[in-house]
Amino acid sequence: REERARFVRDQTCWLVGVDIPLLFETGAEGVDHTVAVSCGRDEQRRRALKREGMTPAKLDAILGRQLADEDRVARADFVVETDCYDKARARGQAAGVIEELWGASSLDEAAPCRAVSFDLDNTLWPTWPPIAEAKNALPSLIRAHVPGAAAAFGAEDDDILKGLAAFERDRPVLDVEKDVRHDITARRRVVYRQLAEAYGAPVSHGDALAAAYEDARSEATDAHLDGDALACVASLRAMGVETVGALTNGNAHACGRLGAVLDYWLTAGDVGAAKPRAPPFVAAF
Repeated sequence: REERARFVRDQTCWLVGVDIPLLFETGAEGVDHTVAVSCGRDEQRRRALKREGMTPAKLDAILGRQLADEDRVARADFVVETDCYDKARARGQAAGVIEELWGASSLDEAAPCRAVSFDLDNTLWPTWPPIAEAKNALPSLIRAHVPGAAAAFGAEDDDILKGLAAFERDRPVLDVEKDVRHDITARRRVVYRQLAEAYGAPVSHGDALAAAYEDARSEATDAHLDGDALACVASLRAMGVETVGALTNGNAHACGRLGAVLDYWLTAGDVGAAKPRAPPFVAAF
């Protein structure tokens, strides 16, 4: 406990988090807020038994020294659930924790500007041309990752795009989608997992298709970068701005000429929330 207290005192950040095993069992002194990470009893057991050297008997002994999952959840100030296959939901819940704590914090608003963050779509490049290029690449990506869908939709690229549009329109909407609305790639991943299952491919192929589309969409941005963007970044640095980065609600990841000159590049999916909510700005801060 003394080491933990010393670690916290030495930090200069507005928020310091520490991972404390058996926190409630040994007393929660010295912490202002508690966050319980929960996946439910059955999933906890399944994950634990996958660890090397873990046996049912050993796990039972460990769990016997811990509060039950439901008791930890009841005692915590905040809860982040990790039982979903997609981490986007947990990131969204974690962002909610950050947002609430940030709202209760006090910072010096008169401090000098040391960092600048840019929006991306319709700021440093036009939104639709890179998306159109990625859409043009989508039929080939579907053929590579979910060939059964491509074969069913038709031989031409337009046939595949029309077939995909019809599939998206008619598919069942899943409960998890309301929890990943902030993350465009996660929303796409839900659809492409359904597509893979419907046409005889493993769901991992749906994940790979979503990742490949994100890569195509990101790489297409460089050709459309505003002609003054790089000069603007250089000018800010010459003025003494220490940190220059990007915050986007889109799903383009760091790449190309712009990615090479920015200090950070955060998407709503990275931080678990979209602008204008606080978590993206807190993450940049």
